[in-house]
Amino acid sequence: MIRRQWKRLWAVCLVGLALSVGEEATSQEQVLGQVRMSDGLPVAGAQVLLFDLADLRRGAVAQATTDAFGQFALPLAGFDRLSPQWSGSGLPAGFVLGPNYPNPFNPSTVIPYELASSGYVRLDVFNLLGQRVATLVDGTQAAGAHRAQWDGTDAAGQAAAGGVYVYRLVVDGAQQTGRMVLVDGQAGVAMGGGAVQARRPAAVSGSAYGLVVVGAGMMPYVDPAFRVDAGQASGELVVEGASGLPRMKVASGGWLGDVNNDGQVDVSDALLVMMYLLLLDVSALDLDALDWRERLEVVFFLERYASLASAHLDLVALGDVDRDGDVDFDDVQFMLTYSIDPSDPTLPEGIGLPEGEWVASLPDMAFVWIEPGVFQMGSPSSERGRDSDEGPVHEVEISQGFYLGKYEVTQGQWEAVMGETPWSGRSYVVEDSSHPAVYISWHNVQRFVAKLNDAAGSSVYRLPTEAEWEYACRAGSRTRWSFGDDESELTAYAWYRDNAWNVGEDYAHAVGTKLPNAWGLYDMHGNVWEWVQDWWDSDYYNSSPRVDPPGPTFGSFRVLRGGSVINAAQAVRSAIRSFSSPDDRVGDFGVRLLRIGNP
Repeated sequence: MIRRQWKRLWAVCLVGLALSVGEEATSQEQVLGQVRMSDGLPVAGAQVLLFDLADLRRGAVAQATTDAFGQFALPLAGFDRLSPQWSGSGLPAGFVLGPNYPNPFNPSTVIPYELASSGYVRLDVFNLLGQRVATLVDGTQAAGAHRAQWDGTDAAGQAAAGGVYVYRLVVDGAQQTGRMVLVDGQAGVAMGGGAVQARRPAAVSGSAYGLVVVGAGMMPYVDPAFRVDAGQASGELVVEGASGLPRMKVASGGWLGDVNNDGQVDVSDALLVMMYLLLLDVSALDLDALDWRERLEVVFFLERYASLASAHLDLVALGDVDRDGDVDFDDVQFMLTYSIDPSDPTLPEGIGLPEGEWVASLPDMAFVWIEPGVFQMGSPSSERGRDSDEGPVHEVEISQGFYLGKYEVTQGQWEAVMGETPWSGRSYVVEDSSHPAVYISWHNVQRFVAKLNDAAGSSVYRLPTEAEWEYACRAGSRTRWSFGDDESELTAYAWYRDNAWNVGEDYAHAVGTKLPNAWGLYDMHGNVWEWVQDWWDSDYYNSSPRVDPPGPTFGSFRVLRGGSVINAAQAVRSAIRSFSSPDDRVGDFGVRLLRIGNP
């Protein structure tokens, strides 16, 4: 479920990692190290995670983030599941300063922070000589999360030279600092800091761990036999990248379970899947249930790495070794078992064998061309049956035309591509090739899209954004439904509660059996809820961009649109929004695809 380009996406790097043994002056046992690229640039902002191979279900037992010099310290006391480099560092109770992102950067970077209470705030940028370069914030601010952006210029608006800079946040007299690296593209980065003399703790000496390093600008590095032993050790780790290398087609040459495509199924594959599951686990946290400091940690983590989870979905598809439609911890266990004994009778059939072609051929799918245009998104407060998350009404421009599925994806199309029928034997479904594919999660849909794109030879299929979906649904209208406001006409256009569920037809009906909207799209109202690309945010309409809004950058849930056979008339309106966990598989959840192209 992670994009197979993962292994080939980024520039070739050389990572220098120095490790030794002992105990810090703080008495906390740590594994310290440094991550560098081949040209001397530090790999800043990378996540370093340690997994206990004896109990992978625990997730990452230690985690750290590299600083501006590529240095990190893995705390081995307490084994925090989510512990960025700046947590637990004696921060003042009144505020938290987070690491800037991206880092290194050019031309701009964002510095996030959160205030527990309102107060005077000053945020300055200094060079390593202690000279003030720029003042980003100077005044009173309210409690809550804040972000300041530095564009790499000084107070006079002149471009700053490449190098290491210090940013300092002062809140009511207390202060915290961070370091960042501006890359000027020519002279490179002025390196700071000396070689790291790291210590390994004797408390875990001899234990076997898996080490994973991930970050922007580098391919994930996996050491499946990382051991914490007495004595010093150092090494250089070469990370493969995409520069000058052809795209690897896992589709036709993959082996079931071989997630990193190195020709074998081993602990490295299990660790990559564990990293993916950790990212999903963090993205699913309920932010409202956390205190402000924990919430900020999660927000900072997701703003850097939620994109990693969503951008790499189909590489891990080979990790679904038990073929149940989900990559989960059961698959990790099977990979570990296979790495020890490939003949173990408990292993699922096919693991470690060629997977074959992902898609034999593209299924017959009809699409309708949607012209670019401008529309009013959302519903007015006067609209009967509206929910508060449908407002405010705001103008949205769809700048590029696209093809949208004329119908919802059918069971026949899904089975032709995926070779599986997740709805089989389930309640509230008619098993028929012309009925919508249901009991499919958002993550299942990403695998479906990846296989279609592989068969097409390019990335032409995807989910529509929420804005694209509503634009196509409305088809030029501004009424409750695409055909108007008269509820008595709804039964001609939609399968919904009154003409389906309430009369004993408690299932999604064959696609295209009701009237289409003005643009020729069927079942935009009712039948099944349709997954779209966006993360869910009830307040997104208050801040979404006017042109091609992409949706929030992170979240816990994905958006569904359109309503289903279960819902009343008001819940199949053009503006209705819903959401669910991206892992949820329900009998009235389906999908409609977008295809990129020109008429």
